[in-house]
Amino acid sequence: GQPLPENLPSQLAIIDGELTLINIDWKLFSQCYCLSSERSQILYVAASGFFSRTHDMMLWSIASAISRLLDPPGSGGRRNLVIESLLQQLNDATHQKEKSEMRLLLTEIRELADAVIRFRNKRVAHLDSEILEGRINIAGFTIETITQTLSGMGRILNILHGLPPKSTYVCYDDPYIVGDGDVLASKLTDARILKQLIDTGISIREQVKAAKESNG
Repeated sequence: GQPLPENLPSQLAIIDGELTLINIDWKLFSQCYCLSSERSQILYVAASGFFSRTHDMMLWSIASAISRLLDPPGSGGRRNLVIESLLQQLNDATHQKEKSEMRLLLTEIRELADAVIRFRNKRVAHLDSEILEGRINIAGFTIETITQTLSGMGRILNILHGLPPKSTYVCYDDPYIVGDGDVLASKLTDARILKQLIDTGISIREQVKAAKESNG
């Protein structure tokens, strides 16, 4: 197969790192806030203000990071290292099939992530007055939207990884990569149960004491 452009492998490695970090953040967010209402309730009971703000900050960060990788390669004379800029470097003559496939996928992913991108542009990157004053609303996005978008982005990059001379495959959503959200929820659950046991024990002792005093 034809060699890849000289700078593409190092730039692909950078994008790999970015997408891996987004997947880690999304996995942590999902473990804390998306698995069940019971788990979310455990977090909010433990520290409602902290976990409410953490929810918003993580979601905003994830939406921004996804949108950055889906941005155009450049605007206003500024160059962006994004997924599309990797595609642009492929030679149409030698990698036409792969380039066409990746462009089609990228178009589909941008359409899928439209609400995420609009949220970043209108609410995170800029304080859009029409949004803040309630004159227009931004369409919400779902858990499935984020999950499918990240999966699609990984598929594009793995087409690049599959090109000769070095054909590899990267698992961006490694199920074993991080489990801290699960650990946190488990620890808080244990602490809540322990507190309930302690409170119950105190209540029983107080009832026994009150009974003794009334009988004495």
